[in-house]
Amino acid sequence: MGFSFRRSSSFGPFRLNFSKSGIGASVGVKGARVTLTPAGRTYITVGAGGFSYRQNLHAGYRSSPVRPQLQPAQTAPALDEIKTADVEELRESSKSELVEDLNRRAAMFNPAIILFIAAGILGLIGMITLTSSLPAMLPALPEISSYSDSTRQANMTDEYALLVARYGEPSTVQIAQAGSTPVRNATWDSAHLTVRFVPVGCVDALRYFEAHKDDPPPIHATGRRRSAPRTETPTAPSCNVTASKASTIVAYEDAQSHTPIDAATAAGFLAGISNRSAAAPVVNVSTPVLVKGRAAKALAPPQSLEYDQPTFQKEEQRLRELEITGKLNQRIGVACLAGAVLFLIPGVLVHRKNREKRTTQLIYDLSDSAKALQEEVEGSLGHLGRSGAIWRLDSQSAITDWKRNAGAAYNVQRERISMRRSTPARVESNIVPLCLDLGKLKLFFLPDQVLYWQRGTFASIDYSDLKVASTSTRFIEESVQTSDSQQVGNTWRYVRKDGGPDRRFSNNRQLPIMLYGVVHATSAAGLNLVFHTSRPDSATSFQTNFQAFQMNRSRHTLPDPATESAPKSSTRDDSTALTFPTDIAQALSVLGLRPGCTAEEIAAAYRHMAQMYHPDKTAGLGPEIQKLADQRMKEINAAHQALKRFDQSQGENAYSNPRC
Repeated sequence: MGFSFRRSSSFGPFRLNFSKSGIGASVGVKGARVTLTPAGRTYITVGAGGFSYRQNLHAGYRSSPVRPQLQPAQTAPALDEIKTADVEELRESSKSELVEDLNRRAAMFNPAIILFIAAGILGLIGMITLTSSLPAMLPALPEISSYSDSTRQANMTDEYALLVARYGEPSTVQIAQAGSTPVRNATWDSAHLTVRFVPVGCVDALRYFEAHKDDPPPIHATGRRRSAPRTETPTAPSCNVTASKASTIVAYEDAQSHTPIDAATAAGFLAGISNRSAAAPVVNVSTPVLVKGRAAKALAPPQSLEYDQPTFQKEEQRLRELEITGKLNQRIGVACLAGAVLFLIPGVLVHRKNREKRTTQLIYDLSDSAKALQEEVEGSLGHLGRSGAIWRLDSQSAITDWKRNAGAAYNVQRERISMRRSTPARVESNIVPLCLDLGKLKLFFLPDQVLYWQRGTFASIDYSDLKVASTSTRFIEESVQTSDSQQVGNTWRYVRKDGGPDRRFSNNRQLPIMLYGVVHATSAAGLNLVFHTSRPDSATSFQTNFQAFQMNRSRHTLPDPATESAPKSSTRDDSTALTFPTDIAQALSVLGLRPGCTAEEIAAAYRHMAQMYHPDKTAGLGPEIQKLADQRMKEINAAHQALKRFDQSQGENAYSNPRC
């Protein structure tokens, strides 16, 4: 047994507890006491009669460990969006003539759209009418199933007349007698198809004949006292030819192989007929079939084949109407397509002319120092480009159930972005700047400013107003790792407090913990972008080189972009800003202000910046973002205090006085 020590001393309502862990205290009366443990935890105990209730007043002073971020899982909580300024907010603060010109030209109406819409509508109508002008699909042939289809007996339409009207007269017709049923085998030689017909209402009689044609002759009674038993034969169905001479299809046959085929195959054969024959077919009569052991009376070939004329004429009339409608639709379709072309050609010409009006020619005439500065900013951006992957963080929120989220403290939603050389839309320039493509928005790094594009609208961000900070973060990666990223540990998808795998989950897998860089880009107008880089040194190098570029740029005067009317860029006069003390100019830059501002504008800028970076606004974000925001808030407060002191010392209009 280990050594233990515990002793209590009471002084009225107060009590001191001595133990190996330290000294604790409690105060209260019987049934209700407040206790402070040696570990620093405080709780209240209420109870009587053997029942008690204990409630911790706070969780003590033990801090929770710093946990890495995790890519969002399927059951992720609601994420807090990392808000950045909308393009309209940045546009209001933009003082660039280039931005005004770009937005003015972007708002110009393009009349070619009307011509393109008209051409599209006419083209669509033309395609639809041309499609409907194609030869109409003829009705499907009736399906035959070895005489077992009961609908064949009930058919009263002359199907021979229909086929003659659709495909022309057959080449030959072979007439035979099957018992009391006349059978007509019509053959279209060009389609290699034979179709068998019987008069309507005679299908059952043909079926009976086919079933009993091979039966032996009946046994007649002899002079014996006892004759052999006789088998009763069912009565044969009658075949009464109607006055309409209508015929029903009972079979399809390949004329070359003499094998039965189905209706779909027969329709395919008939579709191959290119010219409908109007000549009467050659009619033959086959050898009579034996009926009850005796030859039937031979039939003479008919002079002509009869069929239902009303059915034939009605089908011909329907086909003529389809043909007329098809030709009319064809003319309409061709006319619509021709009209679409007539609208499309002037539309292209108008669009080219309008594109020239809507295009801004941005020509830079850079000095050697300006070229060097442009190389510096592109070099700093090149450090970001050296990362195998760059992500923009769209949202982030704290995780409460970290055990089921690989031990992560924050859930983030991110989107992979890219960097390339590209000019803004409707801009022609002799310089192709680097573009940071963020999906819904783009940043173009021009020699004199950063162009911000979103939803077809431009805004301008001055380089001196763009603040960047960098740090690193531990990220639990669930997607594919990049080749240049550094793995600093492992964790489990479902993790215990000691870092081991939670054995309650069978699909628990190990996840890598990567070390990523974090870049936080902000501006006084409300820009707020957070990036992850696969290489932490890329974020640090970018911050160092970009801040060095900003310091070098502040010592030079840069030209503004020129438009069509001005072949060379004009020079902005920043001499007023150079007359301020260095700390005051820096303070104005922190708040996104320039010389000429008033005290009211300074107060408004401070309130706007404080609302963005106040700790309450970043409480739900990651620790590295909170750290950057806290550092930024300290800079904002220091700048505001410096400007207040300068205002008090210089008096009214302190920031617009060149002597400052």
